[in-house]
Amino acid sequence: MNAVLLADRWIDGWNRRDLASLLALYADDVAIVSPFVTLLASVRGASLRGKPALRAHFEASWAVGPGGRMELEEVRPGEDELTFLVRGGCAPRMEMSFRFNGDGLIARSESRLRRELPTGGAA
Repeated sequence: MNAVLLADRWIDGWNRRDLASLLALYADDVAIVSPFVTLLASVRGASLRGKPALRAHFEASWAVGPGGRMELEEVRPGEDELTFLVRGGCAPRMEMSFRFNGDGLIARSESRLRRELPTGGAA
C-alpha cells in the first residue's frame, strides 16, 4: 500500500472513531509503544501487545482525549516502515512510526510527543 494512502486511512479511521478500520491495519500480535498507553488503568509501562489491548487503548484515548480531529502533517516512508507527523488527537503534535510484517500489516507502532522548536528571536 502507498505510504500516503495508509497514513490517510489511519487518520480517517481515528477521526471517525472507526475501530474496525483501524484494527484492520494491524497484525494480531502488534506491539505498541506510546506515552498514551498509560490511559488504561491496567497498564504499568508504556507498551501493549495484541489487538485486544490496542482496541482498549483506542477506546480509552477517545474517552479521555480532547475529541479534536487529527491532521496529517508529514509522511516519511521507509522500506518496511512508515513515519508520519500529526497535529491534534491526543496531543498538539505527535510522531507515529509503524513497522510492517510480511503481510503488510502493522507489526509495531511507536508514538512520541513532539515539541515545537523555537524559530529564532532574542534569548
